[in-house]
Parts: sequence; structure tokens; C-alpha cells
Amino acid sequence: MTAYEPWRVRFSERYPSAFVTDSLDEVLARPEIGLVSIATRSADHYAHARRALEAGKPVFLEKPM
Repeated sequence: MTAYEPWRVRFSERYPSAFVTDSLDEVLARPEIGLVSIATRSADHYAHARRALEAGKPVFLEKPM
């Protein structure tokens, strides 16, 4: 594992039981996901949080400093 591998690969290797994706659609389609933590770039926070809320998911959104 190197620092240059995509974060998904590194995360999946470290936490093999975690669901790892870069698709918001996949997250919102999974009924077993009970909370969405928005950790995207600031410019996307509103759109992603709104989609998650419209899908009925509780949202954790931290404003960066």
C-alpha cells in the first residue's frame, strides 16, 4: 500500500468490512445506511446534503474551518 493508491483502495484494505464507494447514489440507495456524513469539498456540501435529506437519511455536516 502506497500513499499514491486511491483512498478507496487504502481504506478498503485497512477496514475490510466497511462499505467503500465514491458514489453518492450508491450510498443513498442502501437502506441499511442510517446516517450520511458529508466529507466532500465545501462547494458540494449543499447539494450532497440536500440529496441525502431528500432520500430520508439523517445528515452530519461539518463546516470546515
